[in-house]
Amino acid sequence: MSKFKIEFSLKQHTPLIHFQSEQSGATLRATELKPKFDRFLIEMFENEQIDYKGFLILGQERALDYKVKIIKKKVSDDKTDLNGLPDDRLFMGNMGGGTIKQMYHRNFESTVTIIAFDKNLREMIKDNFSSFMMQTNFGGGSSKGFGSFTDKENKVINYPNNCYSFKIGSNKLEDVYESISYFYKMLKSGINEKDKDKNTVFYGKSFLWLYVNKTQDNTTWEKKKIKETFFNLDIEPSNKEPFLYRDLLGLSLESDWMSYSKTITKKSTGIARFPSPITFKPILEEDGYYVYFWGVEVSKDILDKKFTISDGSSNFEISTPKKFNISEYLEFVSEQSLATHIDRKFQGDNKIFKILNTVFSSIEKVELNLKEKDN
Repeated sequence: MSKFKIEFSLKQHTPLIHFQSEQSGATLRATELKPKFDRFLIEMFENEQIDYKGFLILGQERALDYKVKIIKKKVSDDKTDLNGLPDDRLFMGNMGGGTIKQMYHRNFESTVTIIAFDKNLREMIKDNFSSFMMQTNFGGGSSKGFGSFTDKENKVINYPNNCYSFKIGSNKLEDVYESISYFYKMLKSGINEKDKDKNTVFYGKSFLWLYVNKTQDNTTWEKKKIKETFFNLDIEPSNKEPFLYRDLLGLSLESDWMSYSKTITKKSTGIARFPSPITFKPILEEDGYYVYFWGVEVSKDILDKKFTISDGSSNFEISTPKKFNISEYLEFVSEQSLATHIDRKFQGDNKIFKILNTVFSSIEKVELNLKEKDN
């Protein structure tokens, strides 16, 4: 092997939503991996005050001087996907809108080849690639756990700040994404799930509501204001000022309030999209999936911004809060008891409660320092 070449073996843990899904053999793209790895390394260089100007491609301020090639190395001997298709491809419903997305089987192993002529840069790549893969997902739906890969050979991993994990206890992807979906709803909006006859089968108030009302002085979230304004509900008076808190965990410009047969829209000058600051990273171990999750601090671009909320016939203005600490919020959630938060009538054998209880009963804070993991 050339002294300028470094090779890594990747293990794929969850399907990759790929823009070239119609092409057999599509895999993780170098054109996605390299810019993300560049940002990861440059952020590290800047945090540790390392002079990296000599590592850059001439004339490009944020692109490091190395090349990447990715080859799909191996497919699992079991070529039957979760839908029983005799292929190495996997079809699943898109969690966002019910459309069918084509994704690739989790058991691919790929080889990443990196060529870097600068010796110091090569050493930086060797030392940090495993941590980068642990802290990064790829393709569509990456924040919700799709496109999860890890470095198969290197056991030393640096976890993200404010990182937590929970155990699924299953190797089935359906169980992973159900758990992530319900848990994320409890983090953001809460759950009010009904059956076909519109009977409530599970209700869980958002932990974000609980956090705001317990820890943020004289403030509350926007839901009460929406109900008062658009649905003419007689809400108990409160001196707390409402703010848009839920959209800090992912901006939704339109939401359906099906119980009231209305669609509520939001708009703000210069803000059309804001992704969730929380990332989920499922890792398949011998005893089932473990899901790691962490948050990056909410961007100032969405804090203290004014929005217009409308139901099509009337509207009101409301702002996002001036500050929000994602680390404090995740720590707050990790300390909560699900059993004391959910009404007893929705506990017991209730499917959603059992899923959430598995999550909450196994949440652990992950060490921030370098840690050795078994493959």
